Amino acid sequence: MKYDDLLNVPYKKFGNGLDGINCWYAVFECCRRAGTPLRDIFSDLEHLPAEEVNDYINKGLNVREIPTPKVGALVYSVYRGNAHVGYIVERGKVLHATFDKGVKISPIEALHPIAYYEVVDESKHIQNTIEQTGSG
Repeated sequence: MKYDDLLNVPYKKFGNGLDGINCWYAVFECCRRAGTPLRDIFSDLEHLPAEEVNDYINKGLNVREIPTPKVGALVYSVYRGNAHVGYIVERGKVLHATFDKGVKISPIEALHPIAYYEVVDESKHIQNTIEQTGSG
């Protein structure tokens, strides 16, 4: 997946383009480019307290929590008291956007991860549900 054009893009609250981007849209764009698109729930996520974000992610996004990091997974953490996400672009390295540095690559450990998530392909999930229930 190509992501070098995202590096050094400045942080912008609610930003979703190459003129400025926030951490959610950096992850959202990485997922889109990787062929594992996320549902866009950012407008709701932005207004939640950091301690409620993990539950919201589990209920509102097409992701599932995984026990260990892997390339293509999302990293959830808290940065300066705010919910923060990043995208694992290679083993041990996360692409994310911060207030002070914009989009950059950091070691996973630097984000002090709380949880890891992988994107669920909703079309496959729906098909598996139909097959398991005998519907369709």
